[in-house]
Amino acid sequence: MTRKLVSPSEKRADRERKLNNRITEIDALRGIAIALVILDHLMYDVFFLMPNIFGFSSYNAGFWADFASLARSYWRWDVRNYVRRFVLFIFLALTGVSCSFSRSNSKRALKLGAIALILTAITVVADVIANLHGRFVIVFGILHVMALSLFVVAIVERFTEEKFAYLVIGALLVFAGAIFYNPFAVTPQQFVVWEKFPTQFLEAFIGTKLLGPDSYSFLFYGGQVFIGVFLGKLLYPERRSIVFKKGYIRGPLTFFGRHSLVVYIAHQIIIPVVLGVLLLASGYNLKF
Repeated sequence: MTRKLVSPSEKRADRERKLNNRITEIDALRGIAIALVILDHLMYDVFFLMPNIFGFSSYNAGFWADFASLARSYWRWDVRNYVRRFVLFIFLALTGVSCSFSRSNSKRALKLGAIALILTAITVVADVIANLHGRFVIVFGILHVMALSLFVVAIVERFTEEKFAYLVIGALLVFAGAIFYNPFAVTPQQFVVWEKFPTQFLEAFIGTKLLGPDSYSFLFYGGQVFIGVFLGKLLYPERRSIVFKKGYIRGPLTFFGRHSLVVYIAHQIIIPVVLGVLLLASGYNLKF
């Protein structure tokens, strides 16, 4: 069997067709959410991660000391805590909206689950190298929540496509999660203790503890993905924009939104590397 050759113009036309089928407001909202996530992680890396890697509890006077003070104040800011929960809901609900469009959520779940496990493995290696004693390990982070949610959505799809079923399931999960997890409380972060890992993992899964730097209750946050599926089926039955009806709008926000998964993974590598290089150039030394 001969393989049909596709010309560059045909490839461009296909890309344009796929792009024009996307929904501007969904990509724009996802772009805003990922930008705020990047800001959050930058501040965390400045005041917590870098001091642990470089072996000092505080920066010297000057730019880095001021930056760390700003980052720490931002992280403890009450407004940031409320905005972060809203951003998480937008991010997870949009994941659910995308689920309502997808023809194979099981494949998406497997792909995202593999990425989540790889990210966990990388953090374990980095934690061992930096001798952080479990403080850098991502056990059940936001990607794990999303992957498991997609898998459960794929199972539910086999039984019903009724949009209100997803709303009910989502509400029940969020309600059950709220019994164990207060999203507005500042919960102390627990570090991974491998001897206690099974118990710690269960507590992190239901939300009674935050395990590691990226820890989320599946019940509370997974339920938000199901609510997003409901919203997708309710608002986008034709899979067309209800805000930007003249066509897809290209811009920085929609670009970040289209590539949110790549950006989410890449920025967690790029930011620490860039900060590390800058600190080395400023005269600081690694502790290992």
